[in-house]
Amino acid sequence: MKKYNNTTSNIIRTLQQQSGSCFEGQWQNGKRHGLGVETRGRWIYRGEWTQGFKGRYGVRQSNTSTAKYEGTWANGLQDGYGSETYADDGKRSYFDAYVDIQKKKLQLKTKLISIFCF
Repeated sequence: MKKYNNTTSNIIRTLQQQSGSCFEGQWQNGKRHGLGVETRGRWIYRGEWTQGFKGRYGVRQSNTSTAKYEGTWANGLQDGYGSETYADDGKRSYFDAYVDIQKKKLQLKTKLISIFCF
């Protein structure tokens, strides 16, 4: 691991901000990129980073409750497949929600096709 050149991948750095948030992980070209851990307020994110954003796969969980999201990310947002546990231990699967949305889209397309086809 090279620590002297910000353009080299796999630089391990710790960034502590005045707000209290902290990031420790890999950097590339001055941005979070690779694996890292971010603590911000009551949340901890452990996972992959892509060009400064939470990306691909990671786990975000609360320090103060059982709330947790584990799954895929894109551009810093929960995206695609994953599961979320709420503070009251209720769970939601994003895969199931995604499949339901796709089924509804298919049903809508089928209805539109039948309306416009003579």
